[in-house]
Amino acid sequence: MTTFANIAPTTAKLLRLLGSDKPGEIIASVHALRRVLGSVNLDLHDLATMVEGAARREIPRVFVRSMARWPPTERQRAWLGALYERCMKGEHP
Repeated sequence: MTTFANIAPTTAKLLRLLGSDKPGEIIASVHALRRVLGSVNLDLHDLATMVEGAARREIPRVFVRSMARWPPTERQRAWLGALYERCMKGEHP
């Protein structure tokens, strides 16, 4: 069974071709992208949803990486610890 993971390299290549300065190449890449996505029963809307999902997953990592550059104050550490505890209990802040 072919999955999105199998077509991801081709999808990435076709997305990069959208930046071409040749109009015909852009149009051809759009049609090819739609065919490739269709081969795994996906469409451009599904691709957009995946992009949005990837962006949402990236936000927490960016935050954590930025925190590594500065030590939190005691108050910030307590607040983060309380958030962590609430998340571990399944509570929503």
